[in-house]
Amino acid sequence: MKEQHRYFLGCGFAWWVIHIFFRPFESVDLTVLGSVDDRIAEFSEHAEGLASWLLDEVGNEDLVYRVEGNRTSIFAVLEVSEPRVKEWMFQLIQVMEARDPGEPSRRYADLYCLMLGWQLHMAVLARTYLDGFHAESAKVRNDVSARFIQWLREALEDACRTYLSCSSEDLLRDERVLGTYEALALDWRRAVDETLERYLGAPTSCA
Repeated sequence: MKEQHRYFLGCGFAWWVIHIFFRPFESVDLTVLGSVDDRIAEFSEHAEGLASWLLDEVGNEDLVYRVEGNRTSIFAVLEVSEPRVKEWMFQLIQVMEARDPGEPSRRYADLYCLMLGWQLHMAVLARTYLDGFHAESAKVRNDVSARFIQWLREALEDACRTYLSCSSEDLLRDERVLGTYEALALDWRRAVDETLERYLGAPTSCA
């Protein structure tokens, strides 16, 4: 039963990663975003399939959690985790600032590339992670995620060459970039584990 919770929380936090992608760009003037705005729309189109699948998995989950002593759904549990997810985004923004790409339009182009690379890193990790808990749905999940991952690889390469004048491999040679991706991946796993223990570890929790 506990592994079922772990699987569904993994789906929920994988959805969070996709959802948080849009936050840094939401209130930015289109004249600053320029062509990045079109690429964000394209990301949304290609991410929709996997994001919807993850939410459907979470929505079909009927295990019970406790939040402040009340029986509640996984959606409330995930909502409580939003500040932690935002911190992942802020860490990527800090990487962009440390790289000092220059004027605002270049900053958001650089951030787009960083966020896209993170999406690819996490999509591969989450697919492997989820395969370890719920093998019966692996084929459908992998069919959906494989298309998204392939698009991410192509989109990242194109964005890096367009905005950064380098390859996606060159981006990952930046130790700060790769180190941040790896640190966020570790914290993603930790978020699943700690959330599991927080809402199911206490004697008053129920399943």
